[in-house]
Amino acid sequence: MKKLPALLSLSLISFLVISCSKKDSTEEVAQTQNEIRDTVVSVDTVSGGVTSQDEMNLQNDTYTYKAEDGTLATLTFLNTDFVHTLTVKMNDKEYVLDQTEAWAKGAAYEKDGVKAHSQRDDLDLTMDGKTLKLKRQYEK
Repeated sequence: MKKLPALLSLSLISFLVISCSKKDSTEEVAQTQNEIRDTVVSVDTVSGGVTSQDEMNLQNDTYTYKAEDGTLATLTFLNTDFVHTLTVKMNDKEYVLDQTEAWAKGAAYEKDGVKAHSQRDDLDLTMDGKTLKLKRQYEK
């Protein structure tokens, strides 16, 4: 009979020790999850913290376009998770336009009064009230 209270006491102490260490493990897991969440939020909300092209889903395509009057232009379409722009280099000038609308085979861009409308291989560039029609050139 004397062994029974000692055995019960030992069982109770073992149960308490296991319960306490389980609580600590749960708290550690919760703390780790909070740290991971805080880290992910920091990366998602601060675009400057993204360093890899894979992380940004970078798509950067550059093409040569030609106007009806023979003027050549270099167009770069930049698309990431955060930015969608069109850079037009023509006649020693460079215009960086922000995408305002997009659809399956084209998009509209605009900034500082300069507008561009792309549809497949055609691009209409409007500056100073004049529209210049450009056509994509393919290498032969």
